[in-house]
Amino acid sequence: MNGFELVLTIISNMHLVIATITILVIQAIKMMEKVDTKLLPILSLVTGGLIGAIVSIAGNADFTQSIALGIISGAIASGIFDALSASNNLLGNWIKKNSTIGKDDK
Repeated sequence: MNGFELVLTIISNMHLVIATITILVIQAIKMMEKVDTKLLPILSLVTGGLIGAIVSIAGNADFTQSIALGIISGAIASGIFDALSASNNLLGNWIKKNSTIGKDDK
């Protein structure tokens, strides 16, 4: 793989990098309990857009496309986090409902 192919690979996967960073930032904000949780999806979009802008400046990429990529990555991050939270809640509820640990055998 030459240098050009490496750059194209990194750029094509930049949405995954931005989404991952966005998830980490939003989780840190959520843990501080300073922001209403209803605002976190919007904050995720804004954070993704800001990270996209930083990527644009640092990587000398198209500014508008980088911000759009960041906003889309923020939406991806929000959706991934909500999906993981929902599946964790479903799994946790199923385990609680079907667990026999601590129940009297009758």
